[in-house]
Amino acid sequence: MLADRIVMLDQGKITLEVEVPLPRPRERGLAEFAAQEGKVLRHVLGNKQDSETKKGHSCSA
Repeated sequence: MLADRIVMLDQGKITLEVEVPLPRPRERGLAEFAAQEGKVLRHVLGNKQDSETKKGHSCSA
């Protein structure tokens, strides 16, 4: 995460806005980094699952 803020858009609407308050340089091994990364990934993967379910596709793991 190089940015100080992450904004996710879906169909022209902001669906997630996250401030990244981590000090620089940022290291991937830090727990705080992992927490921020997890928040973004949960949002992205959750939205993908929701949109595929809406289209009639099922996501099987």
